[in-house]
Amino acid sequence: MIDAQIPLLKYKGCDEIFEEFSSVSLPLDERSLFHSFIDRLEPGDTLMVVTRRCIARSKAEYAVVQSLLTKRKVSLRILDET
Repeated sequence: MIDAQIPLLKYKGCDEIFEEFSSVSLPLDERSLFHSFIDRLEPGDTLMVVTRRCIARSKAEYAVVQSLLTKRKVSLRILDET
């Protein structure tokens, strides 16, 4: 699936693409690459993902991610929801 996502993200204008190969089924607190990536985001940045499942495995986890991004003043764009 990642192979299909990369061209789409490039087409949509992503400057940087990060690939996390650990399963999204891992709890959010066990996804160290995800957290190191979030820490790199700056106010005004946009995190673009193809599907919501790319960043969260449940509604509760999605709310946590949204809160992290909001605190950092980072917007979220989910391509399959636009």
